[in-house]
Amino acid sequence: MEPRGQNFENEVFGFANSPILASVYSERVIQKAKRDGIEFQAPTLLGNVIAHEIGHLLLGKNGHATTGIMRSKWQRDQIRAALTGNLRFKDTESTCMLAELRKRSETLTALRK
Repeated sequence: MEPRGQNFENEVFGFANSPILASVYSERVIQKAKRDGIEFQAPTLLGNVIAHEIGHLLLGKNGHATTGIMRSKWQRDQIRAALTGNLRFKDTESTCMLAELRKRSETLTALRK
């Protein structure tokens, strides 16, 4: 079933204050899924919203992209990709996030010594 809504453009489902705070408004995601007749897919959409906000924690506040999971305004194509498990981070984003995780891990290890 395809979502009836055109996009999530006017919806705010969460925010991140990099590098340590992220919040997701799960009830808004569930309400949007209900309005679009895809309530059974709400957990999948929620997981994608969570991944997007974690992306901000690792990529920074300017982490939005023109495509993929880090796109700022999800439209029909992004929603469809999310529902089919195909809304992903770009390779460059994945590389940057892994580098940031390593950097943070090294910092924590150094602080513990």
